[in-house]
Amino acid sequence: MKLSNAPTSTCRESSIILQENVGVRKISRSEIMALLGLLYLIGTRKEHHANVRELWTANGTGVQILRMCTSYDRFLFLLQCIHFDDLQTRLGRRQTDKLAPICTILDIFVKNCQQCYNTSEFTTIDEMLHPFRGHCSFIQYIPNKPAKYGVKIFALRDAKTFYCNNQEIYCGKQLPGPYDMRKTPTDIVKQLMSPIENSNKNVTADNWYTNIPLLHYLLEKKTTLLGTMKKNKCETPPEFLPTKARKSGESMFRFQKDKVLVSLVPKQNKAVILVSSMHDSRVMD
Repeated sequence: MKLSNAPTSTCRESSIILQENVGVRKISRSEIMALLGLLYLIGTRKEHHANVRELWTANGTGVQILRMCTSYDRFLFLLQCIHFDDLQTRLGRRQTDKLAPICTILDIFVKNCQQCYNTSEFTTIDEMLHPFRGHCSFIQYIPNKPAKYGVKIFALRDAKTFYCNNQEIYCGKQLPGPYDMRKTPTDIVKQLMSPIENSNKNVTADNWYTNIPLLHYLLEKKTTLLGTMKKNKCETPPEFLPTKARKSGESMFRFQKDKVLVSLVPKQNKAVILVSSMHDSRVMD
């Protein structure tokens, strides 16, 4: 969440002023839960880019429930003090992991997602860009996304409810050590799918992830794959490629023992290649 504060004061000066105003008293669990609840509320109200002081104004333009839960100074004080890892060991862990400041709570979040909800038989894998323009070494620029700048996250979600089952933050090339692993699209799918292996569930992905070797690997793990595939793959027959002779709406099928390849022409001189290990007929819906 990105909340703007007074523009002129530095973080250290603000911390001293806030400590003098609100005092350093013991923080209870209920106060931390209230803080997280307020952050959720601010996010649902689309106020995450607003100045914090405006949210606490008492002239009718602010949010009354925020003032009832905590004061403006206490809210900023808690935000500046909160951390999600052990600061005493962070420097050492950062030598081998770029995600050291958040990896602990991220692992707990993913574990809770998997323990609290069982996905349906249909899942999907894709990447999302969480808007962020702060100081971070692995900020991504994706011009076709609404936010354009942010942190890229690969996620496995339930296709029906969109509930998150597994996710991984992309931080570029990791530092030498136990976290330095390959991050090809196939490797990402294998890692994200590991919690639901041998479940006979299906995963849908786009052409950045989908390929025939991955389909065979998932079949060995008793999961199926459905996705579009790039036209330059060696498994694509020449007649499946787009030509002016093929009419709009035309479909071609090729079957093997455990998969079907489809070439659909949405409009003339265009073709979409799909592969599926879940379907075995020409029936179209």
